[in-house]
Amino acid sequence: MSKVPWQVWIALTLIVSGGLSFIGVSLLLKLPSAPNCPKLFMPTASASLRLYCAELAANKQTFDNLLEAIELINDLPANHPLRPEIDRRIERWSLDILKLAEAAFQKGKLNEAIAIAQKIPENVIVTPIAIAKIEEWQLIWSTAVKSA
Repeated sequence: MSKVPWQVWIALTLIVSGGLSFIGVSLLLKLPSAPNCPKLFMPTASASLRLYCAELAANKQTFDNLLEAIELINDLPANHPLRPEIDRRIERWSLDILKLAEAAFQKGKLNEAIAIAQKIPENVIVTPIAIAKIEEWQLIWSTAVKSA
């Protein structure tokens, strides 16, 4: 048998350890994949994941997406540790829905504005504001019709 020179063993050791080091560092620095929110299975999803997906949906600032965001997190229990944060976000998103309803009213679409405002969940602090806004719109509308 022929002897392998010691330089080959050193080179082989450096190549193997360098390769393993590179693989280890690249695995450590690899970002985790983002959750697939459209395929979220609600019964097994954690509250923080649901909150994250709801925030993504709400950032689109459309009526349907704001409602979707509220629905994602509104059914979490009242004693959940994240409930204060959840309530704060639901209130903010409900106000955003009310702004969209106000925009529809300003465009002359009373029925659409009322339909949008009525979609705000009933267990939200904003609900009395939405009811008052609907009454205000109806009063303005009836006054405008009478004077026309």
